[in-house]
Amino acid sequence: MGDMRIPGLPIHDGSVAAGRGGSHAFGLAGAVELSRTLGTLPRHVVVIAVEAATFAPGPPSPQVEAAVDAAVTAASAELAELVLLAQSAEGEQSCA
Repeated sequence: MGDMRIPGLPIHDGSVAAGRGGSHAFGLAGAVELSRTLGTLPRHVVVIAVEAATFAPGPPSPQVEAAVDAAVTAASAELAELVLLAQSAEGEQSCA
């Protein structure tokens, strides 16, 4: 039920626990589990993220800038794949 690619992140532990802060305190895994529990989780979820070494004020590091470039490339590839899948599905429906 759903396609997830989040390396190293446990996303399906079967529990959704909202402590102090309620659902606003959820991390990514908790938000995904809540969506699954509510039956609103999309069939396909891809998370593309850039991990920061620090949150100090100032310009991004060269490593973060490179990671952002890679994230944009990955997001573009994911979107292109989704467009192709949607076009393929439309073609199959019009032939039926």
